[in-house]
Amino acid sequence: MQGQLKRHADAFAQVTPTPVTYLAGSKTEYQPVSLPDMTAAQIAAAHLAETNLSRIRAAAFDWRCHRRADTLLVLRNMLVAWARVHEPYGNPLIDETLLNPAVAYFHVRDALSDADRAIIEPWLRKVVDRNRIWFERITADRTAGRNNWMSHGLCNVAVSALAIDSRADLDWVISATRTFLGEHIEPGGETVDFRGRDALGYHCYSLRGLVLLAQALNVDGVSLYDYRASAAGNGSMANAMAFLIPYIEKTRVHLEYVNSRYAPDKTSLHINQLGKPWQFDPGLPFPYADAYDPRWGNYARAKAVADTPDKTYLHRFPEYNPSWLFNEVTRSM
Repeated sequence: MQGQLKRHADAFAQVTPTPVTYLAGSKTEYQPVSLPDMTAAQIAAAHLAETNLSRIRAAAFDWRCHRRADTLLVLRNMLVAWARVHEPYGNPLIDETLLNPAVAYFHVRDALSDADRAIIEPWLRKVVDRNRIWFERITADRTAGRNNWMSHGLCNVAVSALAIDSRADLDWVISATRTFLGEHIEPGGETVDFRGRDALGYHCYSLRGLVLLAQALNVDGVSLYDYRASAAGNGSMANAMAFLIPYIEKTRVHLEYVNSRYAPDKTSLHINQLGKPWQFDPGLPFPYADAYDPRWGNYARAKAVADTPDKTYLHRFPEYNPSWLFNEVTRSM
């Protein structure tokens, strides 16, 4: 595993920082910073800039393992470059890109100078504040859906608040997440996303944010993975993960989007997946959930063996193990 992390870190060392002020994506009416009009060239540049951050988490894990000064310098340079330029929107799905640098900063924070921290932390503070504003605005609108956008908004706040060690914001996340879980997960494990979109893909996407959030809070000794808002009326993240087991084991089949209540799913947005069976993808949230239940690592491994029999390193690790997220893992894949 450490060799795999080192390869990611070495590849990351070859990346030149190319931060942009604004990333590209779909707007939401509740975000506190509006998306500017962007040309096709600016959108392309923004998407290219995102690749800066694709390996930063693995590089930070490598630094945690090996304490190589050159890796720390590369991480520092990337974080400072982005912090000086980039403006988060308070848009959960766009700001999700910033989870990677937030996790990286959590790992290297104590090794950086006060001057560097004074540049980086105000940037991550914007992620926290603006995603909180978005979440509070959409929560106040009782007509708005309690869906995957909210999962990711909470996750953005949790991870960045942990990275900058903001106790007040972590307390807010704990309270807001408990309320959200009571509205989002049914006793049998079905999420609002599954009910509304009739898609296990959206069910998994919502859980990706929630289980990552749970790991962030575990660092402070708070466990929400098994949390139920009430014993009789609500499910938990664990229930929602378990809801997937019959579909992974193929004792049940789900045809995606057939009964979606969101019309574009059937006419444009997901027309290519409409009516097709959901297929298990051993990506997120499954490696995260392995920290709580070894079944998820077992499923991911079995899928990797079936799909890539010649790539034996994937049989131990589907990619690098995201369950190492905050060095709080009790189980290794």
